[in-house]
Amino acid sequence: MMDRGPVRLGDAGFEGHDGGGTVLGYQGTQTPRYGTWGFDLAGRDTSVRPGESFMRYANGAALDRMQIPSDRTSYGSFALLRELSDNRVKAMIEGLTARTDLVAGSDEQKIADAYRSYMDTARIEALDAQPLQPYLDAIRAANTHDLAAVYMGQTQGRLGGSIFGTGISTDQKAPTRYVVSTGQSGLGLPNRDYYLEARWAEKKALYQVYVARMLEMIGWENPTEAAAAVVAFETPPPSWPSKPASPRRTGPRSRTATAMRPTTNTPSPGWPRKPPASPGRTITTPSAWAACRA
Repeated sequence: MMDRGPVRLGDAGFEGHDGGGTVLGYQGTQTPRYGTWGFDLAGRDTSVRPGESFMRYANGAALDRMQIPSDRTSYGSFALLRELSDNRVKAMIEGLTARTDLVAGSDEQKIADAYRSYMDTARIEALDAQPLQPYLDAIRAANTHDLAAVYMGQTQGRLGGSIFGTGISTDQKAPTRYVVSTGQSGLGLPNRDYYLEARWAEKKALYQVYVARMLEMIGWENPTEAAAAVVAFETPPPSWPSKPASPRRTGPRSRTATAMRPTTNTPSPGWPRKPPASPGRTITTPSAWAACRA
């Protein structure tokens, strides 16, 4: 891998081009250097007085030289550091795949094998959706509320999806302790407004076309009708859940239920009969839970 060596973030062309006009991100494996003490004075625009625009005075020349990589909407030091780490990992893996002395069963051999499998696009295309069949069969088998609840529980931290997301987090109302935190999840579009507001109607229609296409590719029965059912299932009534601005209010949006036991405001199917040892469960979107009882 060619290494560009030490660079400045705002240097013209530092990201590189692929020869066809596409701006690339950082391609090196060496840590970029920003001056001798951490700040690049060449990035200033000294034609601007600091009192008029200190941001422009401190960063103007760097901004003028900056080219955002073609596959990104923004760029900066943290994005560059991620690329630096990715480049280093890639170089390490390619070094492993080039070796012929790796011990069978070793971590190095497993990494090399996994990478070769991932890069074998011809094999991936030949297999098509075959590797997904056990997971698709599990979804088809979840044909009751209880079985669907069990299936969703089994997807936490694994392949699959759920209309609720669950994890361990700090209690919003008692930050000195941890609780099981559960909230509404599973939407394919960013939030409720994409399903309900007229300004997003085109996006919603295109999303349904996308869902139908994905179902068709995996061999799902009646993909167009199934896609319409999926989108209808995801579309909430106007009162559920709260609009995106309200989740910052911890009062109305969260409450604690004891030890995973159902209450009058939580759905009953599929909850374990023997609750785990836990001081409580935080429900971050109680209105969604109440609506799901139906």
